[in-house]
Amino acid sequence: MRLNHRIIALMLSIAALATSSAITGCAGDGLVYDPYWHDYHRWTHGENTRYRQWEMGSNRVHVDFPDRTPGDQLAYWSWRHRVDALEAPVGGFRPRLALVG
Repeated sequence: MRLNHRIIALMLSIAALATSSAITGCAGDGLVYDPYWHDYHRWTHGENTRYRQWEMGSNRVHVDFPDRTPGDQLAYWSWRHRVDALEAPVGGFRPRLALVG
């Protein structure tokens, strides 16, 4: 009887982990290292949205970021840093510019 409880508890734990992974999406939340600029980025829903903007803007099909080629990852981080620089507040004013590619 005790063994049955352990099996049930194990199965519930596996189901909970699988559900949380499915809800968070392809990349999930976490810290991603950018080897080209030697910094870290928090991969949240916002970063995932930016990543999809980059994919659409550069006419790429969706591929999970870790599965991208190193050249594509470099292209994304380059684009991401340009976007960050353009959106940095300047004298309290944050310009909104659209980037292509």
